[in-house]
Amino acid sequence: MWMQQIAQLDLSSTWVFGVRWSASGKTLAYLGHNSMIYFVDEVESAPAAQNLALRDLPLRDVLFVSERTMIGVGFDCNPMIFAADETGLWSFVRFLDERKAIPSTSKASQV
Repeated sequence: MWMQQIAQLDLSSTWVFGVRWSASGKTLAYLGHNSMIYFVDEVESAPAAQNLALRDLPLRDVLFVSERTMIGVGFDCNPMIFAADETGLWSFVRFLDERKAIPSTSKASQV
């Protein structure tokens, strides 16, 4: 029965890369070739689907590090952290390897 519900909540209509379940099995995440992440929450009781568009290259795989935190890796070679708020809404948090701008002390032109 629940596989039929998931099939009905397939929003991707594209090639899918990574598919992962959270540890509890209540959340399913899958990655589309179209730079989207798709989430299906509360799969057992009342499934709710959400998609999250990325401005970067597509992700290839994800890993749930907790029920509400996930890390995604892909073609940008910089892991991305995603989190769900108390209502279950997923969002991008930050890149795992954020580069900090180093102020230049030199006044010379660099060519």
